[in-house]
Amino acid sequence: MGFLHDISRIFKKSTTQRLGENYSPWEAFNVVDVCNGELDLKAEGIHGFLANLNPQDVFDYLKNLAVSNGFEPYDSQSPNQNNYFYRTETYTGYNRSSNSDKKGWQQLFREDFIFTSRKSNGYNPDIHTNQPIANAQQCGVFNAFYFYDNLSDPVHKLTTSIYATSEMGVAVMTRFNKLDPILINANHYQDLTQKSPGCRYLIPKSDNPSDSTIDSKNIEFAFLNHWLPMSDQRVKNAMLLLINQWPLPSHSKVKAYLDLTDLTRTNTISKPTISNAP
Repeated sequence: MGFLHDISRIFKKSTTQRLGENYSPWEAFNVVDVCNGELDLKAEGIHGFLANLNPQDVFDYLKNLAVSNGFEPYDSQSPNQNNYFYRTETYTGYNRSSNSDKKGWQQLFREDFIFTSRKSNGYNPDIHTNQPIANAQQCGVFNAFYFYDNLSDPVHKLTTSIYATSEMGVAVMTRFNKLDPILINANHYQDLTQKSPGCRYLIPKSDNPSDSTIDSKNIEFAFLNHWLPMSDQRVKNAMLLLINQWPLPSHSKVKAYLDLTDLTRTNTISKPTISNAP
């Protein structure tokens, strides 16, 4: 405790010397240092930093991070697209688990991926159209992993379908490596509640977290024309800065962020310019 107190005192002293006696605590923060370190959303001055955050600084950081670390460029015609399953993660509502009170991607950018619990009023409403779901419920399994088995379906949903202009269109597209221990060789079925044969679902062995959790190292999301790894803490920190701005960003703002990614692009797009690479 004494060591941490001394470090804090030294930091405040050096900051005062650098910024002057009348500096605001948030002025001690910058995007690169915050994203490269351990983000503490309760730290002194962080509220002011989030209230004065320039989103473009975060975009520049992520673009430079993607290029300097060789993250895969997004390509709607990628030759390896069949190595993944895909989902769209909507900014509204609850994230994946009906037992969660974390909204707006708060859980998505913090933890591994937990299968959705479909239990509502004691049963899964999909039992009437999907027999495997009904069979699983009889065994006490209510979790399921809903996904697309191709890239074109989620791209269509987010760019040209009726969802693209609604709140459902305010979504980030994620992909899941099929080699994840939970997904590899797992049986999956067509979701008959949807019209597209590419809409699928997977039923885990049980609702236990060990059977219903996908490791974040096997998850990426499409942003700024790259596939950004969910397991990279720097990426998580940057996204948490964006969605924890004060006041919280509106759906129109988040939609504008997402529109920076061209989901119909191919790799003929030129690479972004690198500046202040982390």
